[in-house]
Amino acid sequence: MWRVNEKDRLRFKQARNGDHLMTPFQCDWCLFRLLSKRIPKPEVRQDDLLMCLLCRCNLDAFWGRELTTVLANRRNVDQLIQLWAGLLSAEPQVPTLGPFPQTDCFGVTVAVAMLSKSLRPGRHIRSLRQCVS
Repeated sequence: MWRVNEKDRLRFKQARNGDHLMTPFQCDWCLFRLLSKRIPKPEVRQDDLLMCLLCRCNLDAFWGRELTTVLANRRNVDQLIQLWAGLLSAEPQVPTLGPFPQTDCFGVTVAVAMLSKSLRPGRHIRSLRQCVS
């Protein structure tokens, strides 16, 4: 049985400070509205599933980079802002973080489909159950 280090218990369940500087981000709610053209209904099972998959897509995008990479990039952006404000007395010209176009320009539809497919039982499900139990 796998033992989870207490430090890593929430590792892939939350974003880190600075992820937004490296990954285009739209909240789960906005992505739901973009894809389905309506707001989610809490009583509809499919809406709940899509919201969960969208959250997983965002977290997977963030976790595509290691924490040290994210923190180093964030420090670099902070230094850039300080350099421009202090030395050059000007506002830094950094790329905009949104709003994004009202289309799926980041491939969320494909990511949701892949995550949805990953929830299906695979060919080796019986042998996996034996390993886990």
